[in-house]
Amino acid sequence: MDYLETCVRFTALDPETAHELVADIFTSLGLPGVEHRVQGETGLVDQEPEEAPPDCDHHAVVAYLPADSRLEAMRAAVLEGLEDLAARWPITYSLSFLSRQDEEWAHAWKRFFHPLEITPRLVVKPTWEHYSAKPGQVLIELDPGMAFGTGGHPTTSLCLALIEETLRPGDNVLDVGTGSGILLIAAVKFGARHVTGTDNDPSALEVARENLVLNGVPESLVTLCGGDLAEGVPGGPFSLVAANITAEPIVRLVFALPGLLAPGAAFIASGIIVSKKRMVLDALQACGIPVQKVLEKEGWCALRATRAPL
Repeated sequence: MDYLETCVRFTALDPETAHELVADIFTSLGLPGVEHRVQGETGLVDQEPEEAPPDCDHHAVVAYLPADSRLEAMRAAVLEGLEDLAARWPITYSLSFLSRQDEEWAHAWKRFFHPLEITPRLVVKPTWEHYSAKPGQVLIELDPGMAFGTGGHPTTSLCLALIEETLRPGDNVLDVGTGSGILLIAAVKFGARHVTGTDNDPSALEVARENLVLNGVPESLVTLCGGDLAEGVPGGPFSLVAANITAEPIVRLVFALPGLLAPGAAFIASGIIVSKKRMVLDALQACGIPVQKVLEKEGWCALRATRAPL
């Protein structure tokens, strides 16, 4: 299938919030793989294309519209969503479209994804690059495909850092919205006895499955299932639950945590822009799950909370 690369370049006083609001327009259409591009950074990002307008800002949100019978309706919905956003929120944007063949867009961004040292102990590297691990380093090989999660985005790197310092060997781990499967792989490499990943995007689950195999994770240690958040997920209660998604679905997930977390178990959440941190903290407080740690980076935050032991 061919795709129409849809790029929204924007200027806003609060780029992080602007990114989430623009990305919501695409995700509401059921599109996976929404990218936040920042010129010159590594990870799942890209440089501004040569055909970009000379006055465009270096922040952009990119999604891929399927070039089939849905295309015109989706394009109209994007235009309508952007017009509505600009009418109620201070953002200036430009919109461009570029036809991409399936293999072309799927591989073009790879030249901007390089080995990343998430922590002194943890390194994430793409499958197509060489990296000589230092003694004691944990190495994750990754080919994210359309799924979110290379480690380069602050939300993922913060989540990985919290998992590294929280996970205990033998933990039973749930990752809600698993994307590329990077958190599942890290959990196994840090000693988890079993990992479960959920995602509402079947293509993300397939990418996660491939990355788990690539990293030598035995099939017997993994459960992958589709669906909304953690509804109907088998294998609980869990000793660690992670969710690198966005603030609103995290809040919905929080109210299900008493049925997911074992006594004394940890909850790690990321994908939260700082302006929405209070929303998540209030939900955790209402459920009686106290927060022990909050990390912030580039306008994003991640947190760790723990259910009280018996």
